[in-house]
Amino acid sequence: MKILYITNRVPFPADGGYPIVVRNTLKGMMNMGADIQVFCLNPNKHYVELGRIDDPVLNRIPLITSYINTVVSPFRAFKNLLLNRSHII
Repeated sequence: MKILYITNRVPFPADGGYPIVVRNTLKGMMNMGADIQVFCLNPNKHYVELGRIDDPVLNRIPLITSYINTVVSPFRAFKNLLLNRSHII
């Protein structure tokens, strides 16, 4: 079975609640024979440099990341409020 796992941040290193759950889920699916590919956002708030991570689960799956800038500019938000436009980061 082929699975595309999409997540809102990089689940490695597994050093907190969310990454641990995602890593264990991926590991369980791999142990059941699933062919897994992971796509995740890599926002500046939780940015992860993948070259520095040594994890056996990460080494067994293709991981595709996309950087996203999530910094909110108060000036732009206020300007869009006055112009009656949505504020999209």
